[in-house]
Amino acid sequence: MIKILIIDDEKEIREGLKEYVTDEYDCWVDLASNGDGGLRLCQKKQYDIIFTDYLFLSKEDGFTFLSKIKQMEEQSITVLISGYIFTHEDAKGRSVGGDFDEFLAKPFSNDAVGKIIDKYFPGNKK
Repeated sequence: MIKILIIDDEKEIREGLKEYVTDEYDCWVDLASNGDGGLRLCQKKQYDIIFTDYLFLSKEDGFTFLSKIKQMEEQSITVLISGYIFTHEDAKGRSVGGDFDEFLAKPFSNDAVGKIIDKYFPGNKK
């Protein structure tokens, strides 16, 4: 079973992504609306894959959050989601240390999400 954390300040993104992954994959999902909530969850649980927005309606951006997460959960696959950065290369250039594994530009498709999950966790479809 895949343990997934989804962090985004947009409820529609959180809920839509959760609905897709729980319909398609053997997984459980936790949700957070900002980096502070995501960090609290990561202190309690270990996640296989973390989807996080680039910008939060909180104190820090997704890059700062991802840097903290990689220190806590080095083995977690991290996926940066953004509507402001449009390429993986641009996102890597803006990050400190390239602290994420995959990138999704908003709007993204369920197929794009599925490709990332299948890449790291093959054989977990329902």
